[in-house]
Formats: sequence, C-alpha cells, structure tokens
Amino acid sequence: MAGGGLALLHHRVTGLYCSAQEQVPPCVGRYQRGWLRQHMGRSGFNLLPFMTLDVPAMTVFRTLLPAEAGRYADHLLRLPRGDRRARFMGGMSDDAVRAYVDGIDWAHATILVALIGGEVRAAVELRRDPSRGERAELAITIEPDWQGQGVGSTMVRRAMVLARNRGMGRMMLFCLGDNHRMLRIAGRLDARVTFDCGEVVCDFDLPPADAFSLTLEAMDRGSTALTMMLDPGGLPRAA
Repeated sequence: MAGGGLALLHHRVTGLYCSAQEQVPPCVGRYQRGWLRQHMGRSGFNLLPFMTLDVPAMTVFRTLLPAEAGRYADHLLRLPRGDRRARFMGGMSDDAVRAYVDGIDWAHATILVALIGGEVRAAVELRRDPSRGERAELAITIEPDWQGQGVGSTMVRRAMVLARNRGMGRMMLFCLGDNHRMLRIAGRLDARVTFDCGEVVCDFDLPPADAFSLTLEAMDRGSTALTMMLDPGGLPRAA
C-alpha cells in the first residue's frame, strides 16, 4: 500500500484463532441482560467485549505500561517461525524483534495483552496513524497453546472499545488470505474485506464513543492496579 500509512502496514498480523460468542453470559441477571443488549445496540455493536466465557481460566486482560515493553518482546520471541513470519510478513531475527519493540512510539500505541499464569500469551497492538488521527491499525499475536480458546475474539472486541474511546473512527487489520478464522470474525463484525495479491485488508468502521464504551474501559482500568499488584511480573523492578 502506498503513501501515508502506519508504521505497522509492513508488519502484518498473524490473525485470530477463535470464534466469537455473541450472547450475554447467563451469569448476568435478566434485567441486566436487557439493559446490556439495549445499550450494546445503541453503541453500534452486537457484542459484549469485556464479558467472554470461552477463555482460559484466570486470564487477565490489561494494557501494558511502557516500562513493561520487555514482556511484549518476550511474547513475540516465543512465537514459532511461521507465526512470527505471518506477524511481520517476513523473517525477523530475535535482534530485529527486540529492535522493533524498542522502537515503539508509546505516545501513539496501545498494547493490550492477555496474561495467563503471569506471562503475556497474546497481544493486540493498536496504533494511531500520526498523519490521520482518526485511523488505527491493529496487529494481533497469540501463542500456539492459547489459540482457539476465545482469547483473540475477546481482545479484538476490547481493542475496538479502546479505539472508539480515543476518537478513532476507523480500524484496519491485515492478514493472509488463508486465515479463515480471521475472515469469519471480520465478517461477523461487519468489516469491509478486500483481497489483494494474497493479502486481506479488513476495514472496520467504528461508531463514536458513548457512555457505555467509556464505562467499559473505566471498569477495566479500575481493576488494572489490583491486577498488577497480584501479578508477580506486573510491576517494574527497581534497578
């Protein structure tokens, strides 16, 4: 793709490895379910991004701090060769992966991770286009043992909420043409899908932020401090 693109346009995503769940969990009471469905419809999404059943037990979702960049690098370095090649659309040495993480501009990037057993096992990198602030690009990585367990669906939904709350009206995601799971999810979330020489561009239109999306993120942020206290690797160590 030519001209004015994001830095991530040359670091394609590896894709999603799970199926989305569209129902409100049964643990939510009847009246709460009605309220949630009503406000989900107003928000423009028939989904509940912060309440997904089919994920591994004790999975913690939160954003990383810049001081935790090393945890993101460790996750990327654990990816097998095929997944790493899919993520970056080409071979990347360990040193190149470390250099990539070191070069992240945290002023324009948000990294949402899934912590399982205290380790980053999946990550979504959401980057704002500096030249077009209303547009973002999404990159997703999931380690093999945690694929197909609902982690990816949960994370892409949360990323959509984060993007909306930051004033982004458009989100783009790239994958390879044989990534059927990603294509199914993209279709389920009403993405415009374009095929180009073996690559696929999934283009999502996002509605503006509203009270519901802001509340979802506020609730999530409120639990982050406690999560980090309970997570043995969550707080940066003193030198």
